[in-house]
Amino acid sequence: MQNFYIVFLGAHPVSRDIAIETHLNILSAVKESHLEAEESMVYSYTKSFNAFAAKLSEDEAKKLAGM
Repeated sequence: MQNFYIVFLGAHPVSRDIAIETHLNILSAVKESHLEAEESMVYSYTKSFNAFAAKLSEDEAKKLAGM
């Protein structure tokens, strides 16, 4: 089962495009492919802070928390 998680990375990113690519790279580290990472991402927060929302399994969320 997958749930929605928000992964907070810190202060406002320098560039929206770089932030989104970083979000996908981080997700790719716990997903099986870049495509699967794109499909699981729900939203990238890039205006006020640097974070993203994604659909993750509990194991994937634990892997992200340990990074």
